[in-house]
Amino acid sequence: MTAFDEELVFKALYETFPDPVIILDAARIIRSANPAALAQFGYAADAFIGQPARLIYADDSEYARRLHNRAANVDERIARTSTYSYVRRDGSTFSGHLRTTPLVDASGRELALIGIIRDVSDLAKAVLERQRASDMLDAALDVMPEGFAIFDAEERLLVYNRAYVTICGPAGPLLRPGMTAEEILLLAQRAGHYPEALPGNPDWPAWVAHRLQDFRQPDNRAKIYRYATTDG
Repeated sequence: MTAFDEELVFKALYETFPDPVIILDAARIIRSANPAALAQFGYAADAFIGQPARLIYADDSEYARRLHNRAANVDERIARTSTYSYVRRDGSTFSGHLRTTPLVDASGRELALIGIIRDVSDLAKAVLERQRASDMLDAALDVMPEGFAIFDAEERLLVYNRAYVTICGPAGPLLRPGMTAEEILLLAQRAGHYPEALPGNPDWPAWVAHRLQDFRQPDNRAKIYRYATTDG
């Protein structure tokens, strides 16, 4: 039976690992790179090994941010703090999420740093496009003259537009995502926003209950509710 060769297994994993793996020494010089790293950055091994780590960063400020995060012991398992802009040999750039593992001696002195870089360009692009779509939706909602609001299954406010703020009267400036429909209705009612359910009217609890019933079980028929008017 052939003896288990840990070094051979590690070498096989290193060379076939799908993400770029780069090993730096304590002086931040590239000492090793797997085939995926050479392919991602577009270098032959002899033009990559021995170069400073700055080579792979898109610009000085990006490399400075990396050094700052390293000095500050930033948790690099968190994508938002460890995604950097990298540059290939041909000048093209990509966003990469860096995961690092230090190699230390018995005294705790760092000897080398193993970095795994995962290309997240497509993810970053998707996030940007989703944000743009969200911004466009927000802008469209805000120019609508009708009040618009979305509540979740627990009747908590998720999204609303400017017209909805106006419709809610005194409750409008206090609107926050997470407020329930009942909380919003009671805020406006207690401030006298609904002439048919003024605070001193003994029938106001029934009116509020009817409004909530319409909210929870709409019958798809148009309803007209009167609001108080303000001077000015």
